[in-house]
Amino acid sequence: MSDRLSPGTLELTLKDLRWKAVIGIMGIGCASLAQSQVVVNLNGVRVQHGRNETRSSSPNALAPGYLFRSQVDAMVRGRGAIFGSLYSTPEPLATVLEELAPGSSAVLDQTMPNFSGTFPFAVTGQRVEGETEILALQIHYGLTISAGFDAAGITSFSFTDVILTPTYVGYFEITTGTATITRVPGVLAGTLDLDGFTGDASTLKGEFELRDNGGALVEKAALLLDPTGRFVTTFSFRGTAQARVVVPGWLSRSLGSVTVTNDQQGGLNALMINGDIDRDNGVTVFDYDALSRYFDRTSADADWRTPDLSDGIAPFRADLDGDGSVSVFDYDILSRNFDLQGD
Repeated sequence: MSDRLSPGTLELTLKDLRWKAVIGIMGIGCASLAQSQVVVNLNGVRVQHGRNETRSSSPNALAPGYLFRSQVDAMVRGRGAIFGSLYSTPEPLATVLEELAPGSSAVLDQTMPNFSGTFPFAVTGQRVEGETEILALQIHYGLTISAGFDAAGITSFSFTDVILTPTYVGYFEITTGTATITRVPGVLAGTLDLDGFTGDASTLKGEFELRDNGGALVEKAALLLDPTGRFVTTFSFRGTAQARVVVPGWLSRSLGSVTVTNDQQGGLNALMINGDIDRDNGVTVFDYDALSRYFDRTSADADWRTPDLSDGIAPFRADLDGDGSVSVFDYDILSRNFDLQGD
């Protein structure tokens, strides 16, 4: 039998190869849309009572990640009877917000953790609301700024639930402006198994330490935690170091060697050992003493968060499972981990 292809078969084979090449090029083109930063054009957006406006980064998309930052840089002009007179020429949106409510311009620069590291992902909006007096007129204002990412990484930026009353004061229009959303570099992310804790982990404070091989501290950063124990943190350090997680009330845990780059890294998981009430990085008789002293206390007690003058331990610290009471369940956690030491 001949190994040569017939003319018809050869033509079909060449067509198939051409289509595969085209599809491959299209795939490369789609992947190239995923970027570390996108810019959303805000020109013409009206900040007006009862009006909601959303702008999109389409066709530009962000690559998935664990931490993003949004920054709004915009000039606004007043429209209407009062705002049109007071803000007749464009002024920075940050300046206008500060005049309405000192400190409120912070909503224009937000850090947005995405604990799953995947899209789609919606950010809880940051809201500014209150009352102020302008020209002897009491004005009620409110504004929610939020962002969202669809499954393809297309980013939306929204101004919603606007309150500006009485409505005859007018509104603000963005003459020129952008929202820049950036995938933050130097990010580490993962999950902490908090060993028997059933409370809201986002209320906990913790740190992620980077140390050199000799044990000297290189850098430490606060952990952003979600209610289930997933965390995100970011570093300015670039390179390889020894990692350690510290959460007060749990024994510190070493994670071994990690490398921090300009990208983002997930999957750094740790089992945290519960029961360190006195926070000396060991579960000992001193922790038993504190738990026994506060047994049967609850979050309804007036001194639940008041430290004892003798050792600085407040009753809530003996609530190891985070259910709002010191009970046999907390004894069980402490007994299980008795005599263990942190890394």
